[in-house]
Amino acid sequence: MNPKLIVVFILSLVCLSLFAGDYKIGTGTSTEYYVPLDGYANYGWSKTLYTNAELQAAGMTTATTITKIAFYVTNITSFQTLNQTIYMGYNYNTSYSSSLVNYPSSYSGYTQVYNGTINWTGPGWFELTLQTPYTFDPTSAGTPSLELLWENRDGSALSPYPKFNYSSVSYTSVYKYGTTYPALTSGTRYSNRPNIWFMSAPTAVPPAASAVTPTNAATAIEINTNLSWQHNGGQPTSYKVYCGTDNPPTNLVNGDVVTTSTYDITGYLHYATTYYWKVVPHNSFGDATSCPVWSFVTRDDPTIYTFPYTENFTTFPNTNWQTKSGNLADPVVFGADGLCKWTQDDWLNTAGGDKAAELELYVTMNGWLITPPVNITSENFKLKFDLAFLKWNQPPTTTPAMTGTDDRFAVLVGNGFDWSTSNIIQEWNNSGSAYVLNNISPYGETVTLSLPYTRGAARIAFWAGSTISNADNDIMIHNISIYEEQELPVELSSFTAQTTQQNFVSLHWVTQSETNALGYYIYRSQSGILSDAVQLNQLIQATNTANEHSYSYLDEEVENHQDYYYWLQNVDISGNSNFHGPIHVSIEYNDGQGDTPTIQPKTSLLNAYPNPFNPQTTIQYEMKDAGSVHITIWNTKGQLIRDFKFNHAAAGHYQFAWNGTDMKGNDVATGVYYYRMNSGNYTDTKKMVLMK
Repeated sequence: MNPKLIVVFILSLVCLSLFAGDYKIGTGTSTEYYVPLDGYANYGWSKTLYTNAELQAAGMTTATTITKIAFYVTNITSFQTLNQTIYMGYNYNTSYSSSLVNYPSSYSGYTQVYNGTINWTGPGWFELTLQTPYTFDPTSAGTPSLELLWENRDGSALSPYPKFNYSSVSYTSVYKYGTTYPALTSGTRYSNRPNIWFMSAPTAVPPAASAVTPTNAATAIEINTNLSWQHNGGQPTSYKVYCGTDNPPTNLVNGDVVTTSTYDITGYLHYATTYYWKVVPHNSFGDATSCPVWSFVTRDDPTIYTFPYTENFTTFPNTNWQTKSGNLADPVVFGADGLCKWTQDDWLNTAGGDKAAELELYVTMNGWLITPPVNITSENFKLKFDLAFLKWNQPPTTTPAMTGTDDRFAVLVGNGFDWSTSNIIQEWNNSGSAYVLNNISPYGETVTLSLPYTRGAARIAFWAGSTISNADNDIMIHNISIYEEQELPVELSSFTAQTTQQNFVSLHWVTQSETNALGYYIYRSQSGILSDAVQLNQLIQATNTANEHSYSYLDEEVENHQDYYYWLQNVDISGNSNFHGPIHVSIEYNDGQGDTPTIQPKTSLLNAYPNPFNPQTTIQYEMKDAGSVHITIWNTKGQLIRDFKFNHAAAGHYQFAWNGTDMKGNDVATGVYYYRMNSGNYTDTKKMVLMK
């Protein structure tokens, strides 16, 4: 080869390395956390060699002033280490033999390049600007290696700690750590050397960047994604960002300038949509050229639009549900994936039955269980679920431990992307809440909560957690339902009977309000059974007023010495209907005398209707005389559920609705319930069944 061409070729290489100003060593993607520091140790030191041959192969072929170093962090988003000291120096070895495992006892020949706090970020290349730039000349006599000394005097062991990509190069590192600053002798030789990026001042415009999040051509991206990228050298000082559904992208973000390698898009993107984006790095020499346009597609819409929506945890977690770890404290920060303690278990710790979501409240266990987005379109949406609090892994017959003063369970409603304690709609704890965690039944109880009107998609989160070691219990949720509660078309306040001088029965009813009501029918039977009843009238049209309104109907076809039972049916404009009653009437009068027949009620507890019911039934009774009535509702364990007291100024037929809630307003569970009437010397008990 022509000697002149050789000189030109060598000079071209030198110019190329100066143009680049960036020298990366190591391409491995495995992870280690001992070098340059072990963040989970209180103290430590390490030393690392990057050989002359590696440096020159990376392009550092002449004296170079290093202004930054970077390590590829694989896991954390932020981590702070205090009192970090870094030195650089020449070393004339290519590895550490067994006799070279001590830390230098003198800093002679080394330059301190950094001293202070380091705020690690990741994942990606974490860059550290040296306080004192260091010049290394690989052409110096003896073909020196570059040695990096690192002293960690932070004093605390924290998690999560940074982990680093490494390449395996035999015995090119030594480390030592301890609860106090370790001795400078007898470190551990190590071949998992972290990849490193040496940077020097740029000499030209930077090269194009690389997409990090989302990656190019990525699919199923969340609509709250931000954009992040990695520069490839040239020490950019700013970036121009473009994004949109057009290509080249401009209609969402058009050349916004940022100084970090991330960009937060305002608002949320659209589901199932292709987006394009581009980043143009800039330094003192100008903008990068030939920057590519990347693309990604957002995920399909997971929002629930059809109600009621139910979840029984036969699959866990089900499609579009999320499980996260992290405490319920502002700011809410989710932990690493896979650490959530919610899991599938047998409801009430009873094998062979239904499944449930369960979290063990013990030590520092916690977790978030988050629904898919739910399209909440009115103020009438409800969340209903069964909740149980049990001794860990024990059936309800075992009493839970009551010493968990730190234990908490909460339900939150939010946008699904940013959570805070302000999203809590109800919390159970043992430290002052009106809803006491220890009082939750081990047999399960039904909870119904009103959902805030978010005018669109929201997610519901179930959070449970413990912080110290005391009680060891289970919190379980089961049979989740999200639904829109329909307004009752008719609110009926009374339905009564009265006789006339003509020996007829006059029926009278009063409504407090009507919404979308069509009208009313009267049914009558002599057996007291609704299925035997016949319809007496044509439709009596409703007025659909928000105010009190009275209606009446005259039954002219009654006979002496007969018993009659009357029902009132209200029908709405959708064809749905409800029955009220029956009213019991006994007709007795003197034939031929024209006396007014008398209705002779007797004190009695009547059958609830409907029965079985969900979610509401009507409890009805008759009073022979004026007086007080006490009606109680009990479960099969003999626990009092509800308590009703009434005073009546006259004899007659009375009724009221029970909506299946206990005295705290919580929905009760599916099962058998007993209702008991006490009035004077009269006592009677009947059974009803709530079926969900």
